[in-house]
Amino acid sequence: PAWPARPDAHGLLQVPKSEPSTIPSAAPVALDTPLFILTNRLSPLKVAVRALLNLHRLVSRLGDERVWPTVKTFRTAAGHASRALGLELRQQDEMARRSGRHRRSIGYPVGRDERSSLERFAASFTLTSSPRVLSGPLVVLGLAAPVGQERVALTDAGVRLALAPSPLLDDDGGPGTLSDVERQILLEGVRQAGGERREVTRFLRSVIDSGGALTAVDEQLAAAQPAWAPNRILAHRAAITGRLEELGLATVSGRGQDGHIEVSGPGEEWLERDREETR
Repeated sequence: PAWPARPDAHGLLQVPKSEPSTIPSAAPVALDTPLFILTNRLSPLKVAVRALLNLHRLVSRLGDERVWPTVKTFRTAAGHASRALGLELRQQDEMARRSGRHRRSIGYPVGRDERSSLERFAASFTLTSSPRVLSGPLVVLGLAAPVGQERVALTDAGVRLALAPSPLLDDDGGPGTLSDVERQILLEGVRQAGGERREVTRFLRSVIDSGGALTAVDEQLAAAQPAWAPNRILAHRAAITGRLEELGLATVSGRGQDGHIEVSGPGEEWLERDREETR
Protein backbone atom coordinates (compact mmCIF):
# COMPACT_ATOMS: atom_id res chain seq x y z
CA PRO A 1 0.00 0.00 0.00
CA ALA A 2 1.09 3.55 -0.73
CA TRP A 3 1.80 6.12 1.94
CA PRO A 4 -0.89 8.74 2.60
CA ALA A 5 -1.31 11.54 0.09
CA ARG A 6 1.16 14.38 0.54
CA PRO A 7 0.73 18.13 0.84
CA ASP A 8 2.48 20.24 -1.81
CA ALA A 9 6.02 18.92 -1.49
CA HIS A 10 7.75 21.96 -2.92
CA GLY A 11 5.65 24.30 -0.79
CA LEU A 12 6.83 22.52 2.34
CA LEU A 13 10.46 23.19 1.41
CA GLN A 14 10.24 26.89 0.59
CA VAL A 15 11.95 29.26 2.98
CA PRO A 16 9.31 30.45 5.49
CA LYS A 17 8.88 34.20 5.88
CA SER A 18 8.97 34.09 9.67
CA GLU A 19 10.91 35.71 12.46
CA PRO A 20 12.41 33.18 14.90
CA SER A 21 11.00 35.11 17.86
CA THR A 22 7.45 34.58 16.62
CA ILE A 23 7.72 30.79 16.41
CA PRO A 24 6.84 28.78 19.55
CA SER A 25 9.57 26.24 20.22
CA ALA A 26 10.07 23.23 22.46
CA ALA A 27 12.86 22.52 24.93
CA PRO A 28 15.36 19.92 23.64
CA VAL A 29 15.46 16.49 25.23
CA ALA A 30 18.82 15.09 26.33
CA LEU A 31 19.51 11.72 24.68
CA ASP A 32 22.93 10.21 25.29
CA THR A 33 22.93 8.05 22.15
CA PRO A 34 24.83 8.20 18.85
CA LEU A 35 23.07 8.69 15.55
CA PHE A 36 21.43 5.78 13.75
CA ILE A 37 23.75 3.71 11.56
CA LEU A 38 21.66 4.59 8.49
CA THR A 39 21.91 8.34 9.10
CA ASN A 40 24.60 8.59 6.46
CA ARG A 41 24.28 12.34 5.79
CA LEU A 42 23.12 15.37 7.76
CA SER A 43 21.73 17.56 4.96
CA PRO A 44 18.44 15.59 4.82
CA LEU A 45 17.82 16.77 8.40
CA LYS A 46 17.54 20.28 6.98
CA VAL A 47 14.75 19.12 4.69
CA ALA A 48 12.96 17.56 7.66
CA VAL A 49 13.09 20.69 9.86
CA ARG A 50 12.11 22.99 6.97
CA ALA A 51 9.09 20.76 6.30
CA LEU A 52 8.18 20.74 10.01
CA LEU A 53 8.27 24.53 10.26
CA ASN A 54 6.07 24.91 7.18
CA LEU A 55 3.67 22.29 8.55
CA HIS A 56 3.38 24.36 11.72
CA ARG A 57 2.41 27.36 9.59
CA LEU A 58 -0.23 25.29 7.79
CA VAL A 59 -1.66 23.89 11.03
CA SER A 60 -1.68 27.27 12.76
CA ARG A 61 -3.83 28.76 10.00
CA LEU A 62 -6.55 26.35 11.05
CA GLY A 63 -6.63 27.45 14.65
CA ASP A 64 -4.25 27.92 17.57
CA GLU A 65 -0.92 29.22 16.27
CA ARG A 66 0.88 27.34 19.04
CA VAL A 67 -0.17 23.96 17.62
CA TRP A 68 2.40 21.77 15.91
CA PRO A 69 1.59 18.75 13.69
CA THR A 70 1.41 15.17 14.90
CA VAL A 71 4.50 12.99 14.56
CA LYS A 72 2.68 10.84 12.00
CA THR A 73 1.69 13.83 9.85
CA PHE A 74 5.21 15.22 10.03
CA ARG A 75 6.95 11.95 9.13
CA THR A 76 4.61 11.39 6.19
CA ALA A 77 4.83 14.93 4.80
CA ALA A 78 8.58 15.26 5.31
CA GLY A 79 9.13 11.91 3.61
CA HIS A 80 7.17 12.85 0.51
CA ALA A 81 8.81 16.28 0.30
CA SER A 82 12.23 14.65 0.62
CA ARG A 83 11.41 12.13 -2.09
CA ALA A 84 10.37 14.90 -4.48
CA LEU A 85 13.60 16.78 -3.78
CA GLY A 86 15.69 13.60 -3.90
CA LEU A 87 14.41 12.67 -7.35
CA GLU A 88 15.40 16.13 -8.59
CA LEU A 89 18.83 15.81 -6.97
CA ARG A 90 19.31 12.37 -8.52
CA GLN A 91 18.55 13.79 -11.96
CA GLN A 92 21.05 16.58 -11.33
CA ASP A 93 23.63 13.99 -10.22
CA GLU A 94 23.15 12.08 -13.44
CA MET A 95 23.43 15.21 -15.58
CA ALA A 96 26.59 16.30 -13.73
CA ARG A 97 27.93 12.72 -13.78
CA ARG A 98 28.40 12.65 -10.04
CA SER A 99 29.01 9.18 -8.64
CA GLY A 100 29.68 7.49 -5.31
CA ARG A 101 29.84 9.75 -2.27
CA HIS A 102 29.78 12.84 -4.50
CA ARG A 103 26.06 12.34 -5.27
CA ARG A 104 23.91 14.96 -3.55
CA SER A 105 20.91 12.61 -3.58
CA ILE A 106 22.49 10.24 -1.03
CA GLY A 107 20.20 9.69 1.95
CA TYR A 108 17.01 10.73 0.17
CA PRO A 109 14.10 8.30 -0.34
CA VAL A 110 14.50 7.76 -4.08
CA GLY A 111 14.35 3.96 -4.24
CA ARG A 112 12.00 2.15 -6.62
CA ASP A 113 10.07 0.76 -3.64
CA GLU A 114 8.56 4.06 -2.51
CA ARG A 115 7.09 2.78 0.74
CA SER A 116 10.34 1.18 1.91
CA SER A 117 12.31 4.27 0.93
CA LEU A 118 9.97 6.53 2.89
CA GLU A 119 10.07 4.29 5.95
CA ARG A 120 13.88 4.25 5.87
CA PHE A 121 13.99 8.04 5.54
CA ALA A 122 11.62 8.48 8.49
CA ALA A 123 13.79 6.25 10.67
CA SER A 124 17.08 7.77 9.55
CA PHE A 125 16.24 11.48 9.40
CA THR A 126 13.19 12.29 11.55
CA LEU A 127 12.13 10.89 14.92
CA THR A 128 10.04 8.27 16.65
CA SER A 129 7.90 9.33 19.55
CA SER A 130 5.54 7.30 21.69
CA PRO A 131 4.83 6.97 25.41
CA ARG A 132 7.60 4.34 25.59
CA VAL A 133 10.02 5.32 22.82
CA LEU A 134 11.76 8.58 22.03
CA SER A 135 14.53 8.48 19.47
CA GLY A 136 15.73 9.70 16.12
CA PRO A 137 18.37 12.14 14.84
CA LEU A 138 16.21 15.24 15.24
CA VAL A 139 15.89 14.48 18.95
CA VAL A 140 19.52 13.34 19.39
CA LEU A 141 20.84 16.58 17.88
CA GLY A 142 18.39 18.77 19.81
CA LEU A 143 16.53 20.00 16.71
CA ALA A 144 13.03 18.78 17.61
CA ALA A 145 11.18 17.46 20.63
CA PRO A 146 7.81 15.85 21.37
CA VAL A 147 4.90 17.97 22.54
CA GLY A 148 2.41 15.97 24.56
CA GLN A 149 1.73 12.41 23.44
CA GLU A 150 1.42 12.85 19.67
CA ARG A 151 2.86 16.13 18.41
CA VAL A 152 6.37 17.32 17.56
CA ALA A 153 7.84 20.83 17.64
CA LEU A 154 11.11 22.40 16.63
CA THR A 155 13.55 23.60 19.28
CA ASP A 156 15.29 26.97 18.98
CA ALA A 157 18.16 25.25 17.16
CA GLY A 158 15.69 23.51 14.85
CA VAL A 159 14.02 26.82 14.01
CA ARG A 160 17.39 28.39 13.21
CA LEU A 161 18.30 25.46 10.97
CA ALA A 162 14.94 25.59 9.19
CA LEU A 163 15.33 29.31 8.46
CA ALA A 164 19.02 29.17 7.47
CA PRO A 165 19.90 29.48 3.75
CA SER A 166 20.31 26.13 2.01
CA PRO A 167 22.28 25.25 -1.14
CA LEU A 168 19.74 22.51 -1.83
CA LEU A 169 16.54 24.49 -1.22
CA ASP A 170 17.29 28.18 -1.70
CA ASP A 171 18.82 30.27 -4.47
CA ASP A 172 21.26 31.98 -2.10
CA GLY A 173 22.47 28.87 -0.29
CA GLY A 174 25.75 28.47 -2.19
CA PRO A 175 27.41 25.24 -3.44
CA GLY A 176 27.60 21.87 -1.69
CA THR A 177 24.91 20.34 0.48
CA LEU A 178 25.15 22.57 3.56
CA SER A 179 25.65 26.30 3.98
CA ASP A 180 28.16 27.56 6.55
CA VAL A 181 25.29 28.56 8.84
CA GLU A 182 23.68 25.12 8.59
CA ARG A 183 27.01 23.42 9.22
CA GLN A 184 27.62 25.45 12.36
CA ILE A 185 24.17 24.68 13.78
CA LEU A 186 24.66 20.96 13.13
CA LEU A 187 28.14 21.03 14.67
CA GLU A 188 26.62 22.58 17.79
CA GLY A 189 24.01 19.81 17.80
CA VAL A 190 26.63 17.07 17.56
CA ARG A 191 28.72 18.63 20.32
CA GLN A 192 25.78 18.75 22.76
CA ALA A 193 24.76 15.17 21.93
CA GLY A 194 26.90 13.11 24.30
CA GLY A 195 26.70 9.79 22.46
CA GLU A 196 27.31 11.21 18.99
CA ARG A 197 30.04 13.52 20.25
CA ARG A 198 31.95 10.58 21.74
CA GLU A 199 31.44 8.58 18.52
CA VAL A 200 32.84 11.41 16.38
CA THR A 201 35.86 11.87 18.68
CA ARG A 202 36.54 8.13 18.78
CA PHE A 203 36.35 7.86 15.00
CA LEU A 204 38.59 10.86 14.32
CA ARG A 205 41.19 9.45 16.71
CA SER A 206 41.02 6.04 15.03
CA VAL A 207 41.65 7.71 11.67
CA ILE A 208 44.77 9.42 13.02
CA ASP A 209 46.02 6.32 14.86
CA SER A 210 45.52 4.05 11.85
CA GLY A 211 47.05 6.40 9.29
CA GLY A 212 43.73 6.87 7.52
CA ALA A 213 43.64 3.92 5.11
CA LEU A 214 40.05 2.64 4.93
CA THR A 215 41.14 -0.95 5.56
CA ALA A 216 43.14 0.12 8.62
CA VAL A 217 40.25 2.20 9.94
CA ASP A 218 37.92 -0.77 9.50
CA GLU A 219 40.36 -2.98 11.43
CA GLN A 220 40.37 -0.51 14.32
CA LEU A 221 36.57 -0.36 14.31
CA ALA A 222 36.40 -4.16 14.33
CA ALA A 223 38.80 -4.33 17.27
CA ALA A 224 36.73 -1.77 19.19
CA GLN A 225 33.44 -3.52 18.35
CA PRO A 226 34.20 -7.28 18.23
CA ALA A 227 30.49 -8.19 18.27
CA TRP A 228 29.82 -6.29 15.04
CA ALA A 229 29.60 -8.22 11.77
CA PRO A 230 31.85 -7.02 8.92
CA ASN A 231 28.92 -5.50 7.01
CA ARG A 232 27.95 -3.45 10.05
CA ILE A 233 31.52 -2.17 10.37
CA LEU A 234 31.43 -1.03 6.75
CA ALA A 235 27.98 0.56 7.13
CA HIS A 236 29.05 2.41 10.27
CA ARG A 237 32.24 3.71 8.69
CA ALA A 238 30.42 4.81 5.53
CA ALA A 239 27.70 6.59 7.54
CA ILE A 240 29.97 8.45 9.92
CA THR A 241 32.38 9.51 7.18
CA GLY A 242 29.41 10.83 5.19
CA ARG A 243 28.36 12.92 8.20
CA LEU A 244 31.90 14.10 8.95
CA GLU A 245 32.53 15.15 5.36
CA GLU A 246 29.42 17.35 5.42
CA LEU A 247 30.54 18.87 8.72
CA GLY A 248 34.00 19.54 7.29
CA LEU A 249 35.77 17.44 9.95
CA ALA A 250 37.23 14.86 7.55
CA THR A 251 37.80 14.20 3.86
CA VAL A 252 37.80 10.95 1.91
CA SER A 253 39.72 10.10 -1.24
CA GLY A 254 39.70 6.92 -3.31
CA ARG A 255 37.65 3.85 -2.49
CA GLY A 256 38.06 0.24 -1.42
CA GLN A 257 41.65 -0.88 -0.92
CA ASP A 258 42.90 2.50 -2.12
CA GLY A 259 40.53 4.58 -0.02
CA HIS A 260 41.90 7.04 2.52
CA ILE A 261 40.38 9.27 5.22
CA GLU A 262 42.10 12.42 6.43
CA VAL A 263 41.19 14.49 9.46
CA SER A 264 40.80 18.12 8.35
CA GLY A 265 41.92 21.26 10.17
CA PRO A 266 38.46 21.71 11.75
CA GLY A 267 38.62 18.01 12.71
CA GLU A 268 41.92 18.55 14.52
CA GLU A 269 40.39 21.59 16.25
CA TRP A 270 37.47 19.36 17.32
CA LEU A 271 39.88 16.88 18.92
CA GLU A 272 41.85 19.62 20.64
CA ARG A 273 38.70 21.19 22.06
CA ASP A 274 37.50 17.76 23.18
CA ARG A 275 40.79 17.15 25.00
CA GLU A 276 40.56 20.52 26.76
CA GLU A 277 36.95 19.99 27.82
CA THR A 278 37.55 16.47 29.16
CA ARG A 279 40.65 17.26 31.23
